[in-house]
Amino acid sequence: MTISFVCPHCAKPLRVKQELAGKRGMCPGCQGTIQVPAGDSGSAKADRSAATPSPQSVRGEKRGAPARKPTVRRPGADQTFRKNAPAAQPRPAGKQQTHSSRPMTPEESIQRLIEAIRAAKIEPVRRTFLYRLGVGLVAGVVILLPLVYVGSIGLLGYGIWWHALNNTELLDLTSHRPGRGSLVAVLLYVAPFVVGPLAILFMLKPLFARTVEQGHRLSLRPQVQPQLFEFVNAIADAVHAPRPSRIDIDGSINASASYGNGVLSLFRTEFVLTLGVPLVAGVNLQQLAGILAHEFGHFGQGAGMRLSGLVRSINLWFFRVVYERDVWDAYLIVLSEELDLRIGWVLWLTRLFVFLSRQVLWCLMMVSALLSGWFSRQLEFDADLHEIRLAGSENFEATCKRLLTLNFALMDFLHDPPPEDQVGNPIRSFVIRCDDIERDIQKHVKKYIRKSKTGWFDTHPADKERIDHAREHDCPGVFRSQLPAEHVFRKFDGLCVRVMEN
Repeated sequence: MTISFVCPHCAKPLRVKQELAGKRGMCPGCQGTIQVPAGDSGSAKADRSAATPSPQSVRGEKRGAPARKPTVRRPGADQTFRKNAPAAQPRPAGKQQTHSSRPMTPEESIQRLIEAIRAAKIEPVRRTFLYRLGVGLVAGVVILLPLVYVGSIGLLGYGIWWHALNNTELLDLTSHRPGRGSLVAVLLYVAPFVVGPLAILFMLKPLFARTVEQGHRLSLRPQVQPQLFEFVNAIADAVHAPRPSRIDIDGSINASASYGNGVLSLFRTEFVLTLGVPLVAGVNLQQLAGILAHEFGHFGQGAGMRLSGLVRSINLWFFRVVYERDVWDAYLIVLSEELDLRIGWVLWLTRLFVFLSRQVLWCLMMVSALLSGWFSRQLEFDADLHEIRLAGSENFEATCKRLLTLNFALMDFLHDPPPEDQVGNPIRSFVIRCDDIERDIQKHVKKYIRKSKTGWFDTHPADKERIDHAREHDCPGVFRSQLPAEHVFRKFDGLCVRVMEN
């Protein structure tokens, strides 16, 4: 038999054994002092009370017995540090614990978590020689592909120069029949000097294509969000990764680690961590800590991270120059169709060369996507190990399911948005919708994971493979907390509104 009740401080539903009726203990959610309501069993004596940070059991002390010195668990009531975590140290005699007389605030709970993370010891992720060799070879091949394209442009230029030197007999009108024969010979000699430079111009144009503008992001300052930066830096130190120099937030259900925008940013030493406010609003602190550990795993990859960013930029460039069209392409099409064919044939021939150059780019793009897909998946598995060792294998699986739930809920939210007069904070409305439909869509989430397979060109492994990878390591992790992730932010609702308004 169990007793179900609600914490008077944080309204968290609780359930304990009936023999603990009348006992005092600590809420696993807010860590405030609570008293278990009296149950039906008469074996529970009201003259026994105690406080313990364990959410599974509450142990009492007999009235009149000498009072034990209270001890403080660094991670708090709703989290556990295992293996190499230091043992909890008792407070010096004469000092009383504040949490025994009043509920612990979320800020105090987060601060204890930060201190415990700093004290935790996590085994660094070691990379094998074959892993480094494979990653280096694949990255080298992908980086060489744009040079192949540049080489094809140089080959075309060399062909024009060779034509100019070796086909001068076409200009010898005495060797051709008078009339059209002489005109065709002259055109065959002159045409490469017109079509060639135009084709080279259109082939060079993609090399200077501008990068895609990023969506709106809001950069946070340590002075405004001190606890967030402390929490983030503590996790970076725990997984042996460099700290981010900047933290941005946006409106995506995602988190990412990068060196900034553009290819030149790959030569900087500044790391940028980007967090989506819908992601933060929809996960708990343990899940957020695991996600951060994963991203910091990328930070710790050093040269692999830089190569990954460069490969990603190359693939994006290939995709854009193959499929995007600009004003120059539009002018070439319009002029070739409007001019008389006796003049416009030069433009049609230019369009043919442009088409062929894009086919070359398409082939290079597919080769790059195939190789870089394998390269990126190895980096993801490597980063997953950081998350697994910090937050545990079970939490990794729960996080994967939660992220899928958020994405399914987003599709439902966009398909059937709430009335505008009922929407204050759109992120809050979205998370409420997610919680309402979570039980209904769990079967779809499980089915999606079960049937997920990794494609040849995928940059991330399938969820099933990643979960199986986590289960193989069977790591309990060193950090647990069910507090909402947004508690590490200050004025989180205001940040949500500012991000979504832009």
